Amino acid sequence: MNKKHIILLVAAVCSACSLNTASNAETWQDVFSLAKKNNNELKSVEKNLEAYEWSYKKSLTSFLPQLSTSVSYGESRTASSSRTKNSSYGLSASQSLFRGFGNINAARKAYAQMEYAKANLIQGTSDVFYDVRVAFTNLFVAEKDLQLQESILKRRKENAKLISLLYESGKEDRGNLMLTLADVESAKTSISQAKRALELAKIKLSQLTGKDIARTENLSIEVTNPEDASVLKISESSPSYAIYKYTFDTAAIAADEAMSGLLPSVSLSGNLSRSGSDWPPQSDSKSWSLNLSYPFFTGGANIVEKVIKEIEKEKARQSFEQNKKDLVYSIRSARNNFLNKAESLNVKNLYLKASEERAKIARTKYVNGLMTYDEWNRTEDSYIAAEKDLLLTQKESFIAEAAWHNSYGGWIK
Repeated sequence: MNKKHIILLVAAVCSACSLNTASNAETWQDVFSLAKKNNNELKSVEKNLEAYEWSYKKSLTSFLPQLSTSVSYGESRTASSSRTKNSSYGLSASQSLFRGFGNINAARKAYAQMEYAKANLIQGTSDVFYDVRVAFTNLFVAEKDLQLQESILKRRKENAKLISLLYESGKEDRGNLMLTLADVESAKTSISQAKRALELAKIKLSQLTGKDIARTENLSIEVTNPEDASVLKISESSPSYAIYKYTFDTAAIAADEAMSGLLPSVSLSGNLSRSGSDWPPQSDSKSWSLNLSYPFFTGGANIVEKVIKEIEKEKARQSFEQNKKDLVYSIRSARNNFLNKAESLNVKNLYLKASEERAKIARTKYVNGLMTYDEWNRTEDSYIAAEKDLLLTQKESFIAEAAWHNSYGGWIK
């Protein structure tokens, strides 16, 4: 896959989101390994493939001869009390020579279903790791959000203390004091909500990985931009493409299977046995036969069945063609969304730096009486909103990155 590298962005580094360097924090690689080992959905998809592999092996047994053996011993009595003994043993064998291609088509269908299951396993694995990545992102962002809300509360308290002093000195009115105190209570409420969100994020990630995870380490994003031509190649090598293809192949094989009802069947069978009144029996018996059956008229049911399967085959072909187009579109859409979010994240970082600088200047002006309370308060709110906006965009960027990889059946390792 040809990719044009455009930027390496460490998205988790920002003034509002300090790095978590705790020794007990889990990295993405740790969580990835845990999910690969413990995720229940992943194990279920793996078992599904195993079942189809055995079904394919079973389909191949129709090409092998069928052998059976028998042994019997018995006696009978007549009214005159005479007793007759009977004993026998034998070996029977049969081999299908031609079943109207029925066994061949059955094996082809089983193979297509097995390959479908393989592609489904890859896509299922991608879906699982997408869910895990989203859960990891949610926990990471929830940790940063709690830190941010605590920082906002601290800032709101400092502002309230400043306004309180100005109010006591007669330089500020009661309404502005009440507003800053309300901002403090709002910040406290946000902290409570952030704590609840953090606990919920921990539960979700722990369920997906099979281990209690309390903290996460830093995340980063590597932005790559594949060219449009390579997006088509990516789609054709994706598990979704294979799933669509083998769905069509199964319908095509079903149409071929319907032809079997219009063709004869040929088989060869043989029998070797011994029977008699003593044990072991002494009388030999051998036989063999070549059998031909041909349902030349079944009321037209086999012909109608063939027509129905051909229609279903054409329907599956059209679905396959449409699914290919939809797949290319969804991959391009996921790519574009990821690039858009990554670019927006860079811009949000710039806005936050600008808002932080403006907040510093505004505070100085307000304390020195060069700015009104409303002007200063709007600047403060703008700075806090920029902090929240950056964290939200950061979360969206991480999820968009995971969705981009998931769109073609990949995942972040």
